[in-house]
Amino acid sequence: NFGADNATAAMDVAKAKGVKLSFFPTGGAIEEHIGLGRQAVWQRAVAEGHDIGNHTYTHTNLTKLTDDQIRGELNHTRDLLAQCLGSVPYTMRLMRPPGGGGGFVTNGDPRIMNVVTGLGYSMTMWTVDANGVKGNAAFINKVMGNASNGMIVLIHFTEFTPDGLPSLIDRLRNEKKLEPTSITGLFS
Repeated sequence: NFGADNATAAMDVAKAKGVKLSFFPTGGAIEEHIGLGRQAVWQRAVAEGHDIGNHTYTHTNLTKLTDDQIRGELNHTRDLLAQCLGSVPYTMRLMRPPGGGGGFVTNGDPRIMNVVTGLGYSMTMWTVDANGVKGNAAFINKVMGNASNGMIVLIHFTEFTPDGLPSLIDRLRNEKKLEPTSITGLFS
């Protein structure tokens, strides 16, 4: 429920602020949401135009897995999202590697990139991360101190709660003249 509640709260803010977001749940989280009857959170994300990207099933560093294991992680997560969405059509096109494993190399680790792109995904990395920052004010200051056009902000709801999103969005717009958007929106 923690993840579903936070995603719902983030979508409430996004809707009120006219912003699209990109979510990268693990397949394990999606599976838990199905078990809890919380599929509607992901159905809403699709209906409201947010991105849902693949973050693997078990959140294992991709550099520690074989090619077949990576395919299994990504395919299982894709299949769980399809189960969760039911008749709602959606194709995952983005993938965020756990901990950045395989992505923080110039152009990505060739072996991992081959597997990821072979499955039709674009690997998504980030510019600013909530890691190591505790509390909404500290994270907002970190983002604002690094804010630039095209940056990608990685938010974990364990360090930053959705009730900090309105302030972050307002400050990016008012102080930096930046318009928050989803990964897809960034490239469209």
